[in-house]
Amino acid sequence: MQSLADLTSSSRLTTGDIPPPLVGATTTVVGHHVYVFGGRLVTTRRMTSDIYVLDLRTSIWTRIIESSAPPHAPKPRYFHSTNLWQEYLVIFGGMSTSRNTVDGLCVLNDVVLFHLRTHTWRIIEPGPDSGPHAPKPRYAHLSAVSGGNLIVVGGQDLTNNYVEQINAFDLQTLTWTSSRPCEKHCGAYRSVAMCAQFVSNEQLYPDDAGTEHEKLGSLDSLASPTISIASSSNIRPPNSRGRSFSIGTSGQSEPGSAGIVTHTTPTDTFFTQVSPRPIPPRLSNPIYIYSNYNFADVQRELQVLPPILGKEYPVEDISHKMGGSALPPGLRFPNGAVIGNWAVLGGTYLTNSSQTYSLWALDLNTYQWQRLDTGSVFASGSWNRGVLCYDLNAFVVFGNRERSLVEDYNHRQTNFDHITLIDLESFGIYQPPQLEHSPLAQSVGLSMLNDTGLADMEVLTLDGKRIPCCQRVLATRWPRFNEIFAEASTNNQLRLAASAQQALQQGGGRKGSGASLNSLPPMPLSPSFLASTNPRVLYLPHPYTVAHAFLQYLYTESLTAHPSQLIPQTLSALLVFSRVYGPENLGSLAADQLHRQLGMGTAAMTYEAAALTGRRGLQIRSLKVMILAKKSLMEQKRQGSESASSGGGGSRRGSEAVSVSAQTGGAEIAKGHSGVKADSTTTSRKQSLAPVAPMSMGMTPLGHVAREDSPRRGTEEGSLIDATRRMNI
Repeated sequence: MQSLADLTSSSRLTTGDIPPPLVGATTTVVGHHVYVFGGRLVTTRRMTSDIYVLDLRTSIWTRIIESSAPPHAPKPRYFHSTNLWQEYLVIFGGMSTSRNTVDGLCVLNDVVLFHLRTHTWRIIEPGPDSGPHAPKPRYAHLSAVSGGNLIVVGGQDLTNNYVEQINAFDLQTLTWTSSRPCEKHCGAYRSVAMCAQFVSNEQLYPDDAGTEHEKLGSLDSLASPTISIASSSNIRPPNSRGRSFSIGTSGQSEPGSAGIVTHTTPTDTFFTQVSPRPIPPRLSNPIYIYSNYNFADVQRELQVLPPILGKEYPVEDISHKMGGSALPPGLRFPNGAVIGNWAVLGGTYLTNSSQTYSLWALDLNTYQWQRLDTGSVFASGSWNRGVLCYDLNAFVVFGNRERSLVEDYNHRQTNFDHITLIDLESFGIYQPPQLEHSPLAQSVGLSMLNDTGLADMEVLTLDGKRIPCCQRVLATRWPRFNEIFAEASTNNQLRLAASAQQALQQGGGRKGSGASLNSLPPMPLSPSFLASTNPRVLYLPHPYTVAHAFLQYLYTESLTAHPSQLIPQTLSALLVFSRVYGPENLGSLAADQLHRQLGMGTAAMTYEAAALTGRRGLQIRSLKVMILAKKSLMEQKRQGSESASSGGGGSRRGSEAVSVSAQTGGAEIAKGHSGVKADSTTTSRKQSLAPVAPMSMGMTPLGHVAREDSPRRGTEEGSLIDATRRMNI
């Protein structure tokens, strides 16, 4: 019996140079790679400065730096911290070995930069000229990068006393710039620091501020009515989710002027750019510090460090704002990250009755906690460390399926033999697509679409309506348009040649017929093709509302520029359209809006569109709502039956509150039940979530007229609807 929650996760066996079991190593995500640095070997207790890289697409480990290879590598260490900044891994502190102490141990306060392209080390040791803000040596501390600053919080010294200090290190100038007391005891055993890695739309366009040139973006280059086809080199690659920013140094240059280069390996095999949009130097995000302690009677604390803009900054305690129907239990060695409006938190949960890895999410708008039910994937085995991969929109947990969690926890051991990926989108958690242009620039785009004087072609819709538009906009913003244009031009040339040949053959037997290419009647302008001699009409096999919303997107690169774009039926059609014809960003925007509008009345339609486009997370979340609708319907029927048997007049409540749509195969709740949390009820049969061929939604190829007698829905789509009907939803 498989529950719906089990569909949110998938486990894999890793291969290659698998790291040995380690204590106190760090795991840092860079694109779709995970970098493991340092740690202490469990078997020999030897500390290392090794670097291993895991490709999350192939589940293959590669060791790129060995402790014994470079002559001047940083000191081996464990319980240090590692963060990503631009093209560097930024390592701070930790515990290392020393010949000058009785127990052979020491704690560090150096900063180490590892360049991901060149594999170059740069070490910054605090000295007499480090200033008054140099940090105390520590290990098991917290750290985060925000606005070009490395923020180090708390930790413990060599005698295991808490370090009550917060320090800020400027990564551009390589100097410690500020420090302040830390009122709370923060350490890796009980706390986690979380900061968003990407800039939000609100930060980019606060109250639509900025210069006119910044607002207009690239729209001013599209205002010309001249017909021209843009080069494909001007079009953003399909895997890019947003406009990139140039942050500080680039290429292989090093920040600052201090430090020592100790090892170089000229390769960029494992480096991947972070997407969607990094934070520009002028923008930074707050840092959330979550702590839990006294696990017999769990105490929870939440603090916020604002963006570091100067030497003085407050630390706000917002612990009293946290709430929810359930709160996280005591989590040992918690891991977490911020994605969108959520803070995702995971950690080891140990009691007499339960030993597992527990996953939770905090809504940063309402500060309400939500447990992420991942099914039975963590019910057995030893799962020890979690990281968030933005590229996959997944929380990745490392462990070993065969080992004991209690035994490994007692040794503080982290295993890397297996990984489990949790699909966060199935819980409605994801990084929202970022706007390419400000609201003012979007209004300019809509004005251009409405100005027929700027149009040089038309789009013909399924219901026979025509929409004037600019060919250059389509060619620049929609890469597939150039392919359609070239294909249609070739086809029309072949048709013209065939028609001419046929006419000459027919007139060749009649003397003086004078049949020639010039005497042929002009070809009618068919909406089925873009004629090479008169590229004026493009046929889109969709109703006017969908075609117009698509053009509005091309002119604004947004689905919030006009209310007509936000109709659920239109969004579903745009989602399927983007899967077949692109652009990819259109699909991301449509899926985002479908998530926001997901409810009892839209779940079945959204489920169908998600299945057709292979968006598994959206599909699972829609199915949760559909199951909730079924339970709600059954409960209302039960209440109606009880009311009828007691002589009451409430038997009509169920039929008034719920209407079942046979066309979509789902329940539409007409009244009430808004905001009810979907659960992970076990279904009576295993639900297949395999993607369905996109063309089954009646998608007539662009440039071809849809036959009126052709079925609206394909066989695969019908099977999906039949499946939901069989569930009696």
